[in-house]
Amino acid sequence: SSPHMKKRLADTKSLMKGVIKEVRRVSFNLTPSSLSDFGIVPAMKKISSEVSALTSTEVSFENKTKFIKRLENNVETNLYRIVQEAVNNGIKYAKAKKIVISFEHNMTNLIVVVKDDGIGFDYDKLNKSGHFGASGHGIFNMKERTAFINSNFNLETAAGKGTKITITLPLN
Repeated sequence: SSPHMKKRLADTKSLMKGVIKEVRRVSFNLTPSSLSDFGIVPAMKKISSEVSALTSTEVSFENKTKFIKRLENNVETNLYRIVQEAVNNGIKYAKAKKIVISFEHNMTNLIVVVKDDGIGFDYDKLNKSGHFGASGHGIFNMKERTAFINSNFNLETAAGKGTKITITLPLN
């Protein structure tokens, strides 16, 4: 009942909340069971709601054309990791308040877009420094994963303008 003990208890509770939040985040990132169990669309819904709940960034998922097809396991996993990297970059580096993940498809392609309202960056400057510079590893990894699943990677950004990443995946 002493003020000192009340303060220690409050500090301990706060620390435990932080630990629980981090454990949830890490365990979700290790094995997104919704991906293997239900596919890429439910996994996108799940990552959106989980990240929104665990951060101050609002992350939403829009399935514009009601895409429901299951893709090869390898394709779904790589697509998930690309989106995950883009969302993490939007939070960590761009300091985005809002991130929208969207799916749109036609007979030949699935178009996946991750768009944030963050601070953006000078992509040409980063590109000139090469992927082994001080930053840019995440973008390099996204490009590599995109190429691995025979897809097209496009990044649009500018300082103060946010970032938009588009993955065009052939549906064959």
